[in-house]
Amino acid sequence: MPASLDGSEQARILTSLSLNFSFKCHRENPPNQRDVTNVYSVNAISFHPTYGTFSTAGSDGTFHFW
Repeated sequence: MPASLDGSEQARILTSLSLNFSFKCHRENPPNQRDVTNVYSVNAISFHPTYGTFSTAGSDGTFHFW
């Protein structure tokens, strides 16, 4: 699962070319600035072997669970 500097990661299912997903995370909109979005890189991805879920850690210091 590739992660990127734009605060997203992509899931690619190797058995099917049509099953690709992109998850946007590690972003924030500062208060009173509706046209501004701070984007943080994804630094780590961890998979759960039993439940098929994953988590990401970003340079914003937060974790996201999927």
